[in-house]
Amino acid sequence: MADKWVTMWGNSMSCDKFSPSNYAKNITLRYIFKSTIIGKKVRIKFSNSYGYENVKLTAVTIGKVNASDMVSEIKKVTFSGNCAAVINKGDILYSDEIDFAVNSGNSIAISIYIENYTDMHSAIKIIGPNTKCQFAEGDFSSTPILDPMSADETDTIYFLDSVEVLSDAENKALIVFGDSISAQSWPDYLIQRLIDEKRNNIAVVRKAVSGSRVLREYNNLALIRYAHAGIKRFEADICSVKGADRVIVFHGINDIIHPCDGKMFRPLTDLPTAEQLIDGYKYYIQTAHKHGLKIYISTITPFIGCGDQVVDRDVLRRQVNEWIKTNTMADGYIDFALAISNPLKMDRLLEKYDCGDHLHPSFEGGKALAQCVPNDFLS
Repeated sequence: MADKWVTMWGNSMSCDKFSPSNYAKNITLRYIFKSTIIGKKVRIKFSNSYGYENVKLTAVTIGKVNASDMVSEIKKVTFSGNCAAVINKGDILYSDEIDFAVNSGNSIAISIYIENYTDMHSAIKIIGPNTKCQFAEGDFSSTPILDPMSADETDTIYFLDSVEVLSDAENKALIVFGDSISAQSWPDYLIQRLIDEKRNNIAVVRKAVSGSRVLREYNNLALIRYAHAGIKRFEADICSVKGADRVIVFHGINDIIHPCDGKMFRPLTDLPTAEQLIDGYKYYIQTAHKHGLKIYISTITPFIGCGDQVVDRDVLRRQVNEWIKTNTMADGYIDFALAISNPLKMDRLLEKYDCGDHLHPSFEGGKALAQCVPNDFLS
């Protein structure tokens, strides 16, 4: 069978928070992540979807990273044969195909050098044990390490949308669709689980935006980084992942906890009923099936303790979770709530799985979520 392009790593691009520092120049951005599949060529997709101006990439490279974070086998990335390229405002840009062999477990580094003042709005926040985001003053796109005197780490990825690999026909991508919990550690731990179990035919691709909700969105300047409502971005996000055949949806907690009395942009009237939130899941299921993808819905994890106004909303969470566990529309469900709840107080996270805000899992909690994904969903 012929080889095909499979997205081996990716994100759902959003808008960085507006601040006086949204412009940068003479900066190298370096992003490190792990591959779970094998391929012989790569191509890289960049996005300026939320930009207000065109973005010029002065130089881009790709390389492999060893245990000491040293980058080797560095290759220049080209665009129609040129080293520099412009991503037009609101647009995407693909690199040329690059001869670059990738194996399961390889750590890959993509470095972007930006010479001139640049609008830094198209971005996404991602953290996890297999993801490292760095920046440095100056051009270090072709060097093994960034200068420690002028470098630092960040949790924000700018412009880098996804990386595709030319791979065997049987390889595929699993999409993780959700909010800040899925923009954090558990997808990285799922990647590590696939590597440890030698499942080298499936990639994990995040489509997760912190603060996002299933049914509502924010259009004001302060909260625009939370991006579009899930029901608006879901179809485009899943269709943008090459070789995808399944999606895990872990979404909905913000629909329940965000609405509050006295909040202009997230009033209490935004609080959905269980039926309305379930209708959002039904849309996800119908849309995934329309495009030939299997879909697994996860239960909503506990949040009691994260704010005074959400104490009475666990009833809504449990109503929605009951539907998730009993519906026959999806191809299956994952009980993330059971995996990290306190068995003696099921409306709260177990302490060791709580990062401290009573909402987001700790790294240990992320590991527990990754381990509870059924084997059948990874076959």
